[in-house]
Amino acid sequence: MRKTPQHTTRSEGKGRARSGPSPSFAPALAAIVLVLASAMQFAFGTEALRTFSGGTVVVVGGIAAFIGVIAVAGPAVKLTVRSPMAVVVPFVLGALALVAAPALVMFHRYSDAPSGSEVLFLTTAVWGGVLAVLTTRRWRDAPPRLAIAVLGLSGAAAVVANWERPSSFSPFVRHTTEQVWMVVAGVLWAVLWVRMARDRDAQESTRFAVSAAAGALVGAVVLALGQRVGVSELAHAASSPGMWAFGLSVAAVSAATVTLVRTAGAEAVAGAYFLPASALTAVTFVEQATTPLGPQPVQVAPALAGSVVALAACVFAWPRPERANGPALHPVHSATVVSVLGVVAALVGMALPALEANVAGMRSSGAHFAASYVMRGYEVAGTWLALGLALCVLAQSMSGWRLQPGRAVALVAAFLAWPLVWSTPLHTLTRFIPYEVQVDLGSEFASISFDTLPIPATLVAVAGAAAGLALLLLRQNRPAETGTGSRGDIS
Repeated sequence: MRKTPQHTTRSEGKGRARSGPSPSFAPALAAIVLVLASAMQFAFGTEALRTFSGGTVVVVGGIAAFIGVIAVAGPAVKLTVRSPMAVVVPFVLGALALVAAPALVMFHRYSDAPSGSEVLFLTTAVWGGVLAVLTTRRWRDAPPRLAIAVLGLSGAAAVVANWERPSSFSPFVRHTTEQVWMVVAGVLWAVLWVRMARDRDAQESTRFAVSAAAGALVGAVVLALGQRVGVSELAHAASSPGMWAFGLSVAAVSAATVTLVRTAGAEAVAGAYFLPASALTAVTFVEQATTPLGPQPVQVAPALAGSVVALAACVFAWPRPERANGPALHPVHSATVVSVLGVVAALVGMALPALEANVAGMRSSGAHFAASYVMRGYEVAGTWLALGLALCVLAQSMSGWRLQPGRAVALVAAFLAWPLVWSTPLHTLTRFIPYEVQVDLGSEFASISFDTLPIPATLVAVAGAAAGLALLLLRQNRPAETGTGSRGDIS
């Protein structure tokens, strides 16, 4: 019986073979490892910062990333170098993505700020969104990449914003400078994988990976010298089980990312990065079901709904097998028009009131404080989710391809999740409520509650996206048509 090859190839002119998505389980396995290892990397990295300096943690991470990339890069013995830039570019990108980017994150984290939910969101989901957008190479790729980013970010935000009530999740309200640097780190990280995805030839890919790994190692050494991370501190780190766990998770993340880029593309990595928050939430559920270590702060239903949305974004980011495309349909004009209306309605809903927040507490002087304010659509998860759904349906209708069953199920599941997360606020802290009151929110000294407001524009957006999806499904269930449909690819 003939074995299934690990990589498929397709002709790319002049007889050159280019690697394509693998039909085996390797990409799916790499994605699972990436999600779980990313969650572990965040958890163990956070714990390591309690004992070691940020420089030490980054140096250990850089060495671990070198090991992880080298482990899957391939044999480097017979590699040929076409030009110095073929080595210099990946070397520099490897140092920036695998050492400089983690350093920007670690050097802008403090003992209790930004909050863990914010850091996790900014260093996983936001990085995935940045990567999804940067994979755009043609104008027709823009709608699906943007749809994936919006859908994934809204799902991940709905998860971390429902970890507790009131939530500590309030990105870009306080410690804005530190959080902006974390987004910049995500750009540095994403550029490496976008560039690596272009080298699908076996030798080019190996050369790129080896050079990037060398950049990570040299970057770690340079950082150790610059931060004066001495041998004694590294020896102390080597004796720490927690630091070993952190290093192993970083190595696993690096190896899984390289594997996934090679077998499924950079957009698949972007999809996987929307899920670490869901993985950590699942750990909480397991802990509560086995040996509860305390009260359950997670809002279970909306957190699970957010995970469903994040998973739907991951499914949409997954590349479509070429042989499973089927014949292209003519552009589905009715679905396109309806989904465009949904996008417009969602954008209108961004500016309209969605929630009313009510704050009550005591000031340090002992005076009672009370205030109410309106949160608009852009401050609520449901409006972003409505926009993401409408964009997904629009991109699918514009592509001309038949909607795969997996993607259809993912979209339907995301629609069903919307009622559970639409009223999730995307921040609790504000710039205008006194800090002395906000610091006590959730205690007996201060409280905050949210009342839902009518959201007709957002409801129209969800209805428009749902109608567009229904039209797509009805259209493709008709007898197969022949003709020259649009060949755009949502993946």
